[in-house]
Amino acid sequence: MKEALLQKKKDNIISYYEDEDKKLKDSGLSDVEIRDAIGLLEYLERGSIALTLGSTSNSLSYIEKAEEILEERGRESLSKEAVTKAGSFMIDMMGAGEAGRYFPNGFENVMALNVKAIDYLLEGDLRSYNVTRLANTWQDEEHEKFQAILDENEKKLAEDKKGDAGLDGEQTPIKTTPQKDKPSVSVKNNNRAPSLFESIDQEFSKYDAKALEVSSAYVNPFAHYLSGVIQEYKSYKDPSLKSNALISYKEALALNPKATIISNTIAQLSGSEVATKKISPSADQGTSKKNKKQKKAKKQESGATEGLLHVIAFDGFVPEKKVLAIVTKGHDSDLTVQIPVYDNVANPVASIKLSTKNGTALGELEVIADLESLCFRHQKDSLPLMYSGLIASGIRDVISQAFIGALVGKDGGKQLAKSVNNALTVDTRSWLSLPATIQASRIIPPKGLQEVVITTYDKVGKKLDSHTVSLNGTSNNFIFARTVNSTIYVTVGKPIPGLI
Repeated sequence: MKEALLQKKKDNIISYYEDEDKKLKDSGLSDVEIRDAIGLLEYLERGSIALTLGSTSNSLSYIEKAEEILEERGRESLSKEAVTKAGSFMIDMMGAGEAGRYFPNGFENVMALNVKAIDYLLEGDLRSYNVTRLANTWQDEEHEKFQAILDENEKKLAEDKKGDAGLDGEQTPIKTTPQKDKPSVSVKNNNRAPSLFESIDQEFSKYDAKALEVSSAYVNPFAHYLSGVIQEYKSYKDPSLKSNALISYKEALALNPKATIISNTIAQLSGSEVATKKISPSADQGTSKKNKKQKKAKKQESGATEGLLHVIAFDGFVPEKKVLAIVTKGHDSDLTVQIPVYDNVANPVASIKLSTKNGTALGELEVIADLESLCFRHQKDSLPLMYSGLIASGIRDVISQAFIGALVGKDGGKQLAKSVNNALTVDTRSWLSLPATIQASRIIPPKGLQEVVITTYDKVGKKLDSHTVSLNGTSNNFIFARTVNSTIYVTVGKPIPGLI
């Protein structure tokens, strides 16, 4: 699908989805059976891709199907499955799980609602606000749940280490997909179990700089920010709502203190609040002409203008999962431990800028949510869960090899155990069409501005792609953009009914 996006083959993608659905329906499956056959991950991918293409109605439909599945499962997470079934950790999390159902990370669950909120706002539907509130609730719940799993696992890991078996040998980590700028690590240690963990630590530490840019994987400020955007739009009709917008923006800033676009917005809105408070109703209401002048002055001092433009962009792609294989030298045969590891996806876009049609600069988009960092932080925080599973799977491998050997002989046992081990396939699935970053810009358009040009540039300032869009003539202009390598897709939101 990414290749089709690069070639701007929108019709091909939508037709493909429709054909797949039709085949399932023609086979006699019920709606629920069709939903389950397509599966959670496919619906998530479809939802974000349809959003990219500006097909908001399809995106809403796909995300709502994914939401149904999540709610039916109780939003159970991969980590929870790993802890409750530690004995089958390699199969469920790192092994044959490729063919099983997908367990999204908690921050992916939250992003499903963020996509839905954007869909609604592009449709001019204020239900977007309710979805942002739900996304914030989910994020808090997912964070609490993940921390509880880590706490539970810490106790279990301490117990499992006492009975450690099968992981005491020399390990050589090998990337199945070698990367030139990230050489493999070789760690040798007579104390084998610590050596295995040290090998993983060294490999994963390569991503620490990015992971440590956020305090956890559950500090995505986007839903708070979008909530502020919606309330700011509504404040043009009801100025009292401006204080609500301020609260949402401040909550977003608390999660990303580095976002100057948010801090600047807060400063501007706070200043306009002060200006508004200075205006008191006149005792002299004698003429309608005087009333009109006062209303006009109040509108100007409160910061209200002829319009407001918010631009949201999804840029790049989240890290993809690759395979890290660690060969463990056992007494009779080698065992290979394979684990998934996130790796960056290259992105040629260095900046996204806004201008008028004649080239006058309007602003540059700024990162408000860094999903790339969230991925690496989640990976870092999940290491204890991985260690717990590795210990459990190591015990399992030793027991199963001994059991098989008793049945078919030592040599046959070694051969069959190696075959079973090699059959385990690391589950490298993830929601690939999510962006690496979510960027934003807030602009008070110059009077008379009717069109805006959105342009992407590479790191040396070379223009990659541009798109010209028309504003809707109301106070609530909203634009969504999506970069796909050197290509940019742009969708203009519909005016929100009832707002000026």
